[in-house]
Amino acid sequence: DPGAKIVGFTGFIPHDYELDGNVVPGLMTTTFFVSEAYRGKAMSMVLRAERYARDFHLVDGSPSEKMKLILDRLKYERFSVETQYIYCVRQAGLAPRAVASRIGSAVLRQGPRAAFRQSSRFTHQPDDVVSIPSRRDDKLRKRVTREGLSWFMAAGSETKRLIAACDAEGTLLAYGIGVAKKARGLTLLRITEYASFDVSAGLDALFCHAATHPEAFGLSGEFDLLVWPILDGSARGKGFLRLRRPAALYYKVPKRLRYSRKVANPGEGDVPLL
Repeated sequence: DPGAKIVGFTGFIPHDYELDGNVVPGLMTTTFFVSEAYRGKAMSMVLRAERYARDFHLVDGSPSEKMKLILDRLKYERFSVETQYIYCVRQAGLAPRAVASRIGSAVLRQGPRAAFRQSSRFTHQPDDVVSIPSRRDDKLRKRVTREGLSWFMAAGSETKRLIAACDAEGTLLAYGIGVAKKARGLTLLRITEYASFDVSAGLDALFCHAATHPEAFGLSGEFDLLVWPILDGSARGKGFLRLRRPAALYYKVPKRLRYSRKVANPGEGDVPLL
């Protein structure tokens, strides 16, 4: 305002993405605020922030209802539905049908379950990861680094848990990071970020192993269910239960990268970092 008092601001959290092995800078929207007396300036602030879309991959994972309307007008793309695959943790002693009746889901028919290679090493410590492979294809996704894993685990107010598999040399094969949630008297580990770096190291096999061997990941006695939400259909789980829930992950890709395919994680918004 004329007195140099801040009456509005937009907050972003920088995070690198990757496409065909190259780094793409990204910004996650975290906070948008305008004082009541200056609400007429809100759209100009949005348009000013929109200029970043020329060079950055923009993501908003927790927009308000009013902001959703604005993002739709600005031609943001979005993921509006997430499919949740739910795994019963062995030591919790819960029967899938009993859980299904409590959360309103049907039990999935179980096919052959994938298994991880016997030489894999499982861990819940980021420091056990020695290296992370680069991925070269036409998919735009969050860049994963050793430093980034440690930072994400420590960020925010919620305690996070790492579920990871490495080869004998410590190269990361697949991982998931989850946060604890309570729902209908059950304690859930909701996976908010995940990735696989080896075609033979499927995420379903990793999460199934975590549910049947929770002690390997420091999860013993803490959780009833492991929940794996998928936004983009790039993977499919074989959990005991499957639910579909509304989601709201909005994003915009720089024009020069419009040919790419967006790979989404539920944790791309700011919520896991607050």
